[in-house]
Amino acid sequence: APGCVNAHAHLDLSDFAPGRVEGERFGAWLRKLVRAKAARQEAEARAAVSKGIARLLETGTTSVADVDTSG
Repeated sequence: APGCVNAHAHLDLSDFAPGRVEGERFGAWLRKLVRAKAARQEAEARAAVSKGIARLLETGTTSVADVDTSG
């Protein structure tokens, strides 16, 4: 069988807890996420990407479209 495809991933966010807190508004959650991402060191972001790649491989995903704004 062919591998799975993840057509929309954010590998650089693999070290953050998934989802929003119940009752939290999306805009507030997104602002917190952007601040947390901006506060990280480059090595932390690279480690997050590595963690995300490992998770994809563990789950049988062989193709991914990564959405990244870090450049």
